[in-house]
Amino acid sequence: MADYEFIRLTQDGPVATITLCRPQKLNALTDELMTELTDALDIVGNDEAVRVVVLTGDGRAFSSGYDISPREAPRTTVQEWRSHFRIGVGAMRKIWDCPKPVIAKVRGACVGGGFDLMFACDLTVAEEQAFFGEPEVKFGGGSMFMLLPWLIGLRHVNELLLTGETLDARRAYELGLVNKVVPAERLDEHVEEMARRMSLMPHGTLVKNKSTIHRAYELMGVSEAFRLGEDIAVLTLSSREGESLEFDRIAANEGLNSALAWRAARFG
Repeated sequence: MADYEFIRLTQDGPVATITLCRPQKLNALTDELMTELTDALDIVGNDEAVRVVVLTGDGRAFSSGYDISPREAPRTTVQEWRSHFRIGVGAMRKIWDCPKPVIAKVRGACVGGGFDLMFACDLTVAEEQAFFGEPEVKFGGGSMFMLLPWLIGLRHVNELLLTGETLDARRAYELGLVNKVVPAERLDEHVEEMARRMSLMPHGTLVKNKSTIHRAYELMGVSEAFRLGEDIAVLTLSSREGESLEFDRIAANEGLNSALAWRAARFG
């Protein structure tokens, strides 16, 4: 298995596990991490010995979304934002296009870009304490991987993308965003058993069935929705104004915690 800085790739028989490894930042996503994730997905996708892939996070979170800490050189141009989202959406699309089924194993926070990363996977098993959503709506963001309308109904998409509120694991299960919710102490065991059983399917079955399912979604226009989500994300973040700029200003001058406190105060 290849060596990486921000992820870990391991293999146990026919099951490969990709772990996001920025636990001190709750596995916040960066361009570098997403580039490594894309590379790892290429490796497991082309490895005939791998039948199932598990995607998870190190520590107490799946992923808290994109790292919004102030950058030394902030992105300001459309080209810079386009490059950023092309890397991120490319990694999510790589999960979607991976010939092997990908199981998301979710602990704790699964929000923002981490939420998009999770629902690009084919199956999700979450611990009872996990929570989900697009809270970056509250500082001008949105979903960069527009798969939600294919997963849940219009009213629920509206709830997530127009309020920025989060869902607990049980609510995510009720909406169909999560396949299983299990006690925290049983999460590893449950995912291992699911992956093992899937890997016992006759050779080629998983690849064929995933391809057929996704082809049906392609015929319904899902690829166009992916492109639209990326385009809107680029447009939104390259033309920030009002409250979004104020969040950025506070983060740059007073630190990210101050900006988050300011946002929390705005919403009570």
